[in-house]
Amino acid sequence: MAQDDTTSSWEKRAAAMRGRDLTADEKAAVGEAILQGSVHPGVDARAKKRIIRKAIDSVRPRIGARS
Repeated sequence: MAQDDTTSSWEKRAAAMRGRDLTADEKAAVGEAILQGSVHPGVDARAKKRIIRKAIDSVRPRIGARS
């Protein structure tokens, strides 16, 4: 139950950062970051944002990326 609360709170924070709802892939990436253990109660706000941004950007296609 605590894992679900942690995941949903991080997903809410990520959606607020992006200003939109997350896609299923982005939610999965945030969940993976939590499961990998990079998230713990002692993480400061800046590090949390960095972890969320990195997780979301890992599954999003780069705009203007060369083929």
